Amino acid sequence: MVVYTDEWHGVGPLGGIATCLNRINNGLLLVLAIDLPQVQPSFLQRLLAGTEANCGIVPILNGRFEPLIAIYPKAALELAVAQLGKPDYVLQHFVALLLEHRLVTGYEVETSEQHQLENWNRPEDLSSG
Repeated sequence: MVVYTDEWHGVGPLGGIATCLNRINNGLLLVLAIDLPQVQPSFLQRLLAGTEANCGIVPILNGRFEPLIAIYPKAALELAVAQLGKPDYVLQHFVALLLEHRLVTGYEVETSEQHQLENWNRPEDLSSG
């Protein structure tokens, strides 16, 4: 296993996304937060099916982007670095910028899929899942 430390520190998840985009040679990067244990391979396959060579996809749930279960193109690196330099570390802003530049599309999460995007961050979350 290879572990990469963030190249940008103290900037939240955007720093990790930028680090990973910087490390891939080309293509697409799947970002999947560790606190989403109910995500099924079929959901990831639907996301992947909605991508193109230079265009990723970000789920939208209840009118908000879900940027930590998304697929980003390598071309998003330049905008990620620019966002970090502002400094603006808000992932909602980053995804909106990617949409504006047509580097991602949105995927409206279906009602039957919504449970897969529940965050589990506390021991109590195990009993609710």
